[in-house]
Amino acid sequence: MLDTGFVLVAMLAFTALMVWAFFTFGPDRGEKKHIKTYNFSVMGGVMVMCIALSFKSFAYLSDTKYEEFLPIFLAMVNLMVVAVGLMIGFLVRNFFIFK
Repeated sequence: MLDTGFVLVAMLAFTALMVWAFFTFGPDRGEKKHIKTYNFSVMGGVMVMCIALSFKSFAYLSDTKYEEFLPIFLAMVNLMVVAVGLMIGFLVRNFFIFK
């Protein structure tokens, strides 16, 4: 059976890979200023989603039998939200907006 620490480290590595790919493989076309603005607006939107999801999860799961697992759960969920959000932002940026 997989250990929680291994899954957390694997998700952290996957998220780091997505952050690296998002900022490294930018489009060649378009002004650098517009691309930089898009990149930071995607990062800001992902951070807002993570904060909102954390508050909502904490409100729903506090004072339950899952309270001890809550920090690990929130870390894994937020890492996945960052990875998926950056992947979607990467695809939209490179194939639809700045193609």
